[in-house]
Amino acid sequence: MLDPLLLILGLIGFCYGSFVNVLIYRIPNKISIVKPRSFCPKCKIPIPIYRNIPVLSFVLQFGKCHNCDKRISLQYPSIEIITGLLWLFFISEISQTNIVNPIISIIIASFLIPLAIIDLKFLYFPTSLIIPLIIMGVASALINSLAYSSNESLIGMAVAIGFLGTIYLIVKIWFKIKKRSDTPMGFGDFLLIVPLGAWVGPFGVILCLFLASTFALILWIILYFLGKFSLAEKMPFGPYLIGSSIIIKVMSLDQLIFALISQIR
Repeated sequence: MLDPLLLILGLIGFCYGSFVNVLIYRIPNKISIVKPRSFCPKCKIPIPIYRNIPVLSFVLQFGKCHNCDKRISLQYPSIEIITGLLWLFFISEISQTNIVNPIISIIIASFLIPLAIIDLKFLYFPTSLIIPLIIMGVASALINSLAYSSNESLIGMAVAIGFLGTIYLIVKIWFKIKKRSDTPMGFGDFLLIVPLGAWVGPFGVILCLFLASTFALILWIILYFLGKFSLAEKMPFGPYLIGSSIIIKVMSLDQLIFALISQIR
């Protein structure tokens, strides 16, 4: 049975999910995340606190603004649910011998979600989110190394930078040979891979890159043949990296693969 304190923290996670929606809307539009208080993006009328309850308000108002009656995007409850569930999952991993890493996972996931949506919509990572995430990734690697004598996070960062950097150079050389002026990958993806490497470890980050590339390629092919995407358009890679890293972390996918390999041997 879930401890009442942990349940409260889980509910706070759903509330933070509501704040994530604020970050996603306001940061690209260069609006302060502190004030004014939450408002409808359609009619700009402030939302009363009692109508700003995560998920519940959306359901009770049938997915519409209480003032202008315009449809509220499904993004809002979806982000709240995803964030809340991730908080609950990582909170459930807290124990007397494992306190720091679940808290680190909560913080990292809380930064990754808005980064994924902003990159998906606007094709960039805001420095106000990516820089603190990098600092958190490096800090978590140092904490694990100094406090727990585990260098997996540090190795994960090194492998991530080395692996992605090698791929970048190979593709860059190929583009030069083909006399193409476009870049193979955005600089933001290099910044993102640093905290991801610290979070999922050396094998996890290679698996993350493989899954992200596979998911991106499959979706690109589907959208291309449906006429929804052209060769001239840019496709963000960040959401695939972030989604893959969360899947790996939640499902312990890297450990499962290691277990299967050991059974085969």
